[in-house]
Amino acid sequence: MAKSARKVPYAILVADYASGLSQEQVGIKRGVSSTVVHQALKLAKYSARPIDPPKGPANPRWRGGCAGYYQRNKNEILAKAKLKTESKRQYDRQRYLDNQEQRITQSKDYYRSQDPAVLREKARQKHLLRRYGLTIEGYNELVNKQNGVCAICAMPPRGKKKENSLHVDHDHATKAVRGLLCLRCNLHLAWMELFEAEAKAYLARAAANPSPKRGAGFVRPKQAKRAPHAEDWPNTITMKKSYRRVGR
Repeated sequence: MAKSARKVPYAILVADYASGLSQEQVGIKRGVSSTVVHQALKLAKYSARPIDPPKGPANPRWRGGCAGYYQRNKNEILAKAKLKTESKRQYDRQRYLDNQEQRITQSKDYYRSQDPAVLREKARQKHLLRRYGLTIEGYNELVNKQNGVCAICAMPPRGKKKENSLHVDHDHATKAVRGLLCLRCNLHLAWMELFEAEAKAYLARAAANPSPKRGAGFVRPKQAKRAPHAEDWPNTITMKKSYRRVGR
């Protein structure tokens, strides 16, 4: 006959549960139902879920927890993760190849339905944000700060698209935006940053060893006049006559 729940103190049930037994095992050991054990744990301010056993070498079931489980099964875990990654890559690759024509068709239909000016503006905004970290608001703020002119030559932008012809100048080492320049100043500044030392060395060599003036000591060799050949002028007389008629 099963023991009554009132004849088994709740403290004994809680102690058995804290020793590592489950609620069912405590009930079988003490001859009570799991509902009584649950009530005892609830009154003892325990949660209804199983309590983690005390960690440490004293507990025979403790073998390092999650870290210990990973170290014991490291090769198997890594092999499963690698297999899962490879299978997903293969699936994505095959799906990309199977739906390539459909995707191209959808892209063409989308771009044909959009306004070209809107698409160009979106592409320009993405380019500014991706390459320089600059939003369209920041670009317009720089334009207003420079009064719409180049930061070096102080000239308005040239070209058909005047509002977009100011190029963003940035430091290639720190990626920091320095200002807006016209195309000519931007190219010259980039050239100067790359070849400034070589250009100064070239000018120094040219100043140390000046070349002679044009025409000094130079005689152009005379070229011999070449007589017309028969293969070049199949009918020289006819050609001369036609030239004379045209000249008249």
